[in-house]
Amino acid sequence: MLPKKPINLFEATLSNIVLTMFAANVEVRLDNKMTRELLRSTLKKPPSRLRYELIYVSTTVIQCILNINS
Repeated sequence: MLPKKPINLFEATLSNIVLTMFAANVEVRLDNKMTRELLRSTLKKPPSRLRYELIYVSTTVIQCILNINS
């Protein structure tokens, strides 16, 4: 078993979270074969339009050593 890394009480961790949001209005056009297969498998007609939304989350972690003499 490896020894644990000593804890530095003067070390700070900063983190940033970036949210990027995307949205699109989509018009759906399917051929007859695909429409029939979707109707058969879901028992519903496919939508003619839909809104697609996506939220992308990314993080950045920065470590720094605080200088107590300044």
